[in-house]
Amino acid sequence: MKSACTIPEIQAVMVATGASKSKSAARYKTKPDMLERLRAFVTTQRRIDGSFLPLSTHLHAALALTSFDAPDLSSPHRQHRVHDPTSLTLFQIHPRTRDAFYRMHRLMYMTLSLPVQPTLKRATWGDWQRAVCRYEPTAWPGLLVIFGKVAAFPRVTLAAPSRPLFPTLHALMAYECASVLRHATRLIVDGVRLDHLLPSSARGLTADWLDVRPPTLLAFAGAASPSITSSSFSSSQPTKADFCDNVHAFLQSVDNMDSFVGELRACLASSLHLTREDDKQRRVFLEPYDATYALARSMDLVVGVYEKLGEYDKALVLLQELLATSVLGHKRGSWYTRLAINLEMHMKQPTDARAVCDTALSDPRVFPADRMDLLRRHRRLAKTPTTEDKEVVVEGCYPTHTIDGRPLNRAVGEKSRFIGYDDDSVTVEALVLQHYKSQGWHGAHDEGASFRSLLGLLLWDVMFLNDVPDVFQTPFQSRPLDMDMRYSDHFYNARAAAIDAVVMKLRASSALDLCAWIAATWHAHQGTQCWLVRWEGSLTLPYMQLMAIGIGAPALAAIVQVWVKHLETSGLPDLFMLRVVARPREHMGLPAHLVDRHTNCVDIPAWSAMEGGGDIDALMGQHQTVEAQFVEVKGPRDRLSDTQIVWLDRLNAAGISSVVCYVQEPPTKKKKKQKTQEEDEIRGKPTTDPPTCTTSTSKTKRSKGIPPPHVPIELLDY
Repeated sequence: MKSACTIPEIQAVMVATGASKSKSAARYKTKPDMLERLRAFVTTQRRIDGSFLPLSTHLHAALALTSFDAPDLSSPHRQHRVHDPTSLTLFQIHPRTRDAFYRMHRLMYMTLSLPVQPTLKRATWGDWQRAVCRYEPTAWPGLLVIFGKVAAFPRVTLAAPSRPLFPTLHALMAYECASVLRHATRLIVDGVRLDHLLPSSARGLTADWLDVRPPTLLAFAGAASPSITSSSFSSSQPTKADFCDNVHAFLQSVDNMDSFVGELRACLASSLHLTREDDKQRRVFLEPYDATYALARSMDLVVGVYEKLGEYDKALVLLQELLATSVLGHKRGSWYTRLAINLEMHMKQPTDARAVCDTALSDPRVFPADRMDLLRRHRRLAKTPTTEDKEVVVEGCYPTHTIDGRPLNRAVGEKSRFIGYDDDSVTVEALVLQHYKSQGWHGAHDEGASFRSLLGLLLWDVMFLNDVPDVFQTPFQSRPLDMDMRYSDHFYNARAAAIDAVVMKLRASSALDLCAWIAATWHAHQGTQCWLVRWEGSLTLPYMQLMAIGIGAPALAAIVQVWVKHLETSGLPDLFMLRVVARPREHMGLPAHLVDRHTNCVDIPAWSAMEGGGDIDALMGQHQTVEAQFVEVKGPRDRLSDTQIVWLDRLNAAGISSVVCYVQEPPTKKKKKQKTQEEDEIRGKPTTDPPTCTTSTSKTKRSKGIPPPHVPIELLDY
């Protein structure tokens, strides 16, 4: 009942047995509360003849009644069916059969992310062992689409794969076992207490820990055996259920994290040996469905745990073993960085740390943002940068400006809050939005979501091309498998002709052509799930068209040409701003309430809220000037990340205005230096700097007061 029955069904059983007199479940907060009440009632109450209440009979009747109005999904009109209570039968599935159905379900929806599940909180090692063998929650998009709970997926042609996703049955079982180990590792990282991971006797690097023994798990112990890797098993060979039982038995018997990590290392070495021959034939974007990938992800997670435990020597060994492989290429930059930090800060070996940076800078698989961090670290370790370093360093070049804010808190580590222009408590992003609003700009804090949606509308046909083999494995995909920053090279090379056609079309498009293009894609696919496009929220078709006009077709062509080669979505500026400047003699055709008389700009929210949405043709017919820009907001104790710097450079290079707005706080007290100078003047002592006038009451450029809404900010180009 806990696994299969809904709350209304359990409530119906409670009423039928007499455990509850109310047909409402409001009295009980959760399903476990209801089941506990039902369990206590049926185990203590008996009938006149002394027998227990027939719970199974009441359960059959209750399920029949609750399913009376269930719609017939096979009927085109969803007609309601009438169920005969006597024809309802309940089955108890054997655990191994249930496991088989569970694995088939996981394979059907393998391209989707798992639902969010509650993590362990300050758990012990025993709590982890009890939780690790429970079933993970799984997605049910097929049923949810039928019931209208989620949007439909794009319709794509599922052609016969050029090569099986799992070349052998053993490869499938190794992948499933590695996924269980990855789930177990995630539970360790999320919730197991650090003092329960290792006994005091296991601290420090030992020869026993360094020794990598053969794996004990069946899925990896027979990696070199042809009989195990064959696509069929005889009756004397292990079955799929045996592989799963073997993994669960290992998790129940492992006594600490060192033993668990030792098995991970052994399994990874065995899996690398097994898949080495297939690397040239296997497509790179199918890497996540290989056991090696899941094992390497597990190793990457435990590196952070060892660092928290202060076991930096063990973390160094794991990082070196990961860098010796070719998996998880997108993580190589972070591995090099962590290796250099551990060597320099914790092992006190700056020379070795610099050597790691040298190796990283010569690795072509390191991403641009990671390369910037490694270059910065290398120059600091070298102290005197060489000419070669200067040529490679990518310096950020972007306009910046600063506004003053009235802070409500100054604590380090807390989210900064300020007093806004409306005297209300606001975040730092909301304060900057209010500042720009005084100049006629309309924006939203969406971390680039609107811009990603625009890219998705322009590249829709490119994303869902049917000519690229193996990128669509199931009907439940919101993007092709190679549309990921990890496999951006394959994505671009496989669609180079289609991408070049989109870029050429953008360069030749006028504002009206651009609007028609976006409208056609919007109407054809509205509501369909897509990795880039966000249909819900405040985004409307007129707003997306206005956004494209403000950026401009040439700039869109330039940024699309760059983005498809990287596919990075994180690091976009916080705010996207739009402004429609109405010409004084030509905006008379617009309703008066749509034009702000102070800024002479169109009120974009009011225009978008018009009946049927804003009319983009009418707006463009008035010869307005549409402007767009990105704004990255930084508070008093915040700085730009390398990924953000890369995006600012890309956007500005493409011709899209992108600035950084710093919000500064006024000083809390008088500067000590100025106070000392005033005391020296009273005593007649000479001062190094000329005295500061403190009697003037007029505000200067250095005044810390918030500027009034009509005062423009000063742009400083660095």
